[in-house]
Amino acid sequence: MKLIPFEPGEFFDRLKKQLEGIFHLNIPDPMARSAADLTETERELILRWNLPGCQDIQVYVDKHTLTLTCTVKYEESHQDTRVSYSSQLRQKLVLPVRVRGELARTSYEGGIIEVRLDKDM
Repeated sequence: MKLIPFEPGEFFDRLKKQLEGIFHLNIPDPMARSAADLTETERELILRWNLPGCQDIQVYVDKHTLTLTCTVKYEESHQDTRVSYSSQLRQKLVLPVRVRGELARTSYEGGIIEVRLDKDM
């Protein structure tokens, strides 16, 4: 029996293309816009993500890891058809230094999530 490799990403890419073709939509890919920028100062780490359309944002921090989850919602109307699209986004980032997660400060403005973390000195 021959095994066929299965890549979930390829399946969802094909499904997305089919839906876009049927409904004449342009469904955004939240991962394509989710690059993180990390700045390190003497006392803190500053992380910024470009994630427009995020709702229900949750940030979990431990000593070496930051996990961000949110819901990305998108809606489009075309002639008499209205389509809503929602996806869960989860990103995990291993931090270069130990941080004090209980002192994390977050903000979300203009589609940019900013997380400030004090270093554990």
